[in-house]
Amino acid sequence: MIGHTACVGGSVSADIVLNNLKNIERKPQNLVKALRVAQEVKGYLPAEVVEAAAKHVGVPYSRAFNVATFYHLFSIEPLGKYRIFVCMGTTCYLKGNKENLQYLKSLLNIKEGQHTSSDGLFTVEEMRCLGCCSHAPVIAVYMPNGARKVIGRATPEVIQKLIDELRKEARERGWVK
Repeated sequence: MIGHTACVGGSVSADIVLNNLKNIERKPQNLVKALRVAQEVKGYLPAEVVEAAAKHVGVPYSRAFNVATFYHLFSIEPLGKYRIFVCMGTTCYLKGNKENLQYLKSLLNIKEGQHTSSDGLFTVEEMRCLGCCSHAPVIAVYMPNGARKVIGRATPEVIQKLIDELRKEARERGWVK
């Protein structure tokens, strides 16, 4: 992680973002690197952060915004502590991940058009393929410490147990009551 990391909803100014960008050479080809660093600082890429990164490397805001919305690793909305990716590759889809996705969103009370739970703990996203087809259906959880936990042969029961474990961890860390 880069020097200063904010929690979801935390207030990090563009000045702090720019301070963390100072080690990145001011060249247009460093846009992706600048956006990555900016997201590490803020936790996501709101318009003012995208603009700060664009100005730093000398590209128009529109180009930076296009890059930020094109690549899956970037998010322009706040992310939960736990990012859950539901594989929707052909094998996982056919083996039940469409239903698992619906169950997960229902379990976390994530409304249509949203990706993050109201408590800010979970962001649920679809992913094309995790490369674990022999374990389909597969779900991956990206933990706050950067670790990735891959869940094979996911079922609603397995998902319920996973969410219960993650909520317990979040309570122990003081992230929720």
